[in-house]
Amino acid sequence: MPIVIIFLFVLFLTSASQLEVTQDATRQERTSETRHARTVALAQLVNRFLDEQGAVPPASLAVIAATPGYEEARQYLNNGDGPFYVAYPMNGGTYHRVIVYSPPIDGSLTATTYLQAANNACGATDPSQSAAWCGNPKGSYWITETSNRISREMLRERIQQQQTLKKFAAIYSINQIYPDSGAGEGTAVKLLDLLTTPPASAATCTGVWQANNAVKLTGACQRTSANGTLTCIQQWKDIPLSCDDLYTIWGTARSYNFITKDYIALYGEAPWIDTDGKTIAIASQLDSRNP
Repeated sequence: MPIVIIFLFVLFLTSASQLEVTQDATRQERTSETRHARTVALAQLVNRFLDEQGAVPPASLAVIAATPGYEEARQYLNNGDGPFYVAYPMNGGTYHRVIVYSPPIDGSLTATTYLQAANNACGATDPSQSAAWCGNPKGSYWITETSNRISREMLRERIQQQQTLKKFAAIYSINQIYPDSGAGEGTAVKLLDLLTTPPASAATCTGVWQANNAVKLTGACQRTSANGTLTCIQQWKDIPLSCDDLYTIWGTARSYNFITKDYIALYGEAPWIDTDGKTIAIASQLDSRNP
């Protein structure tokens, strides 16, 4: 009888131990699934940020979290378990590599060691180098490189420049001459410098502005500020410049070049540099001599 009791007791302990192992494995699996889901959610948020805010990623997740419309990123700040966000300038800053990742839940890798060259699953360098990098499969990760987005960003800027040039074309169709910036033929000047009171930055720019050399004190007037200030606009002469005209899609000042009375150009600097270390500029021209 005692032998039977001992056997049953051992069987009970074995079953309990197996149950505990099974439950622990289930908990780890659920934790892993949760962490993976959070990694995917943050990756989607970062991807949306890059699509909507431009191809240059911020240095930290805190910058994204502080941007209106992306407040949900705050839940990932100061989270020791991940997911984590990193962005590396590549090829001298001509593009960036962005990674969202979570280390494995078994603790074999930390947020720091996960990115080390020794743990590269498809190469021998860390992700700050231009060679191939893959995250350890025991964790979760998402990777993108902004070189894939640069051509799309440049196209967006050119489209906006074309919209601005249409305003100049409308003036030319009436006067048969483009407005002279006063800087001299062939000399570029920022559109902001043509304003009486230019906005401080792209972030604070609102409303429609007018060029100094186009302002007339007669003509139709409209209220264009919250305090009720009247701005007189003579539409046949003035060129109403919106914030989208004054600034590139990246928030840098756009420039106007009065080349001749029949030939003008707009250009804006992109937030990238070429292989020679020079800032990349996107330009559009309007040559009425060759319509």
